[in-house]
Amino acid sequence: MELIANDEVLQQVRDVGKGYIYNDYVGNGANGRQVNILHAANCSTLGTADTKKPKYRADDVQGIIDWLIDNRPMNWKICGTCKLCPSVTRQLTL
Repeated sequence: MELIANDEVLQQVRDVGKGYIYNDYVGNGANGRQVNILHAANCSTLGTADTKKPKYRADDVQGIIDWLIDNRPMNWKICGTCKLCPSVTRQLTL
């Protein structure tokens, strides 16, 4: 998992549309469960996203989930749109 350095890199990741993007809006803050969101890189809800708040990318969803379990336990969620994405659902249930 790597930090997305700037808006240009974020746009490149979205354009390629492969992998995953994690929005770390509040880190371990109290309302993280509502705003720290894991997305598929091609998620339509990322259309207006920028890097004003930290975002991370990874090719492997399991790598991000392992990091989240270790670093943001119970303080993140999967995007409601991405829940329906077969590639995310399939990898989360393996």
